[in-house]
Amino acid sequence: VHYTSNTREHTRMSGQPTHMIDIKNKEAFLELQSKMMEYNRSMQQIKARITATSNDKRRSGYTLQEIEQLPPTTRTYRAVGKAFILESRDSLKADLNKKMERADADLTSLLNQSKYLEKQVMETESGIKELLVPVPRK
Repeated sequence: VHYTSNTREHTRMSGQPTHMIDIKNKEAFLELQSKMMEYNRSMQQIKARITATSNDKRRSGYTLQEIEQLPPTTRTYRAVGKAFILESRDSLKADLNKKMERADADLTSLLNQSKYLEKQVMETESGIKELLVPVPRK
């Protein structure tokens, strides 16, 4: 590769300009970079959802433990907005168990999405590295 003083254009020994290849690499790099940013944003959102779901599951588990310690004749109430509605202890336990099962399913799904995105990030990183490593000349 040599430079001409007037145009500052890169040329190969064959005399062909390399700026066309550089533009293609730059476009590919920018595309990979935008994908990487999108994947990272999605990963952050998934991690936030995982945290929120696991907190909900933990809170439901604690509530279930406390309800199980109550005598069967205890009056229990469910919070609905600003109101409290009388509900049986068994009904509350069943609802909390369902909520914990849904949380488990959601966590499994979110973890699978996270693994998939991690693979996508790794592939994108390798693509970026390939673009940044100079090709050896023969």
